[in-house]
Amino acid sequence: MPTQCVKEFDFDLARAVVEQLTESLDALPIGKLTDEVLEKVERKQGVYQLFQGTTAVYVGKADDNLKGRLRRHQRALAARKNIDVRALGFKGLYI
Repeated sequence: MPTQCVKEFDFDLARAVVEQLTESLDALPIGKLTDEVLEKVERKQGVYQLFQGTTAVYVGKADDNLKGRLRRHQRALAARKNIDVRALGFKGLYI
């Protein structure tokens, strides 16, 4: 016999994770994608957002080395024409 005080709950793990990651990333300030800032990033797995100014332009993950992944982006973007590396930033979470 159904009752109004109990019901089925369909837990969506992927949605919960995305919402938590978004909330946590949104709460962080944008850090400059510079050697000085990257030196403080740990070699742990994580997720990150890249920014051009205040606009998010890329979201990615680092399986085991967030610092290394961000450095690769830094080098690749610095080599491109028409990109002002001084306007590049990131946010990251260790997971």
